[in-house]
Amino acid sequence: MPLAKINGISPGNTQGMKVTVESARTKKKNGSVDSFIHADVPVPTRLQVLSDDHFNTDPDDLHWGHVGNLGHIETQLQQIVDFVFQEGEHAN
Repeated sequence: MPLAKINGISPGNTQGMKVTVESARTKKKNGSVDSFIHADVPVPTRLQVLSDDHFNTDPDDLHWGHVGNLGHIETQLQQIVDFVFQEGEHAN
């Protein structure tokens, strides 16, 4: 019994299917490359400005919770730096 065509492609002719899969992969990759190149990541500048202003903390209102918050921020930023530069736990 001969095999039926699926989506217009017979079992013996997979050439058209391969081209379609390759085209989809190329489009997907091109889309991700475009998104990556055009990504706007303003966070470091904003964080630097905030840091220069002591994270908008009034010295009269400062308490140990603020110190803990800075420690948490430092830990999180170190994880980002390690990830980006493949250092620390992200080292190869």
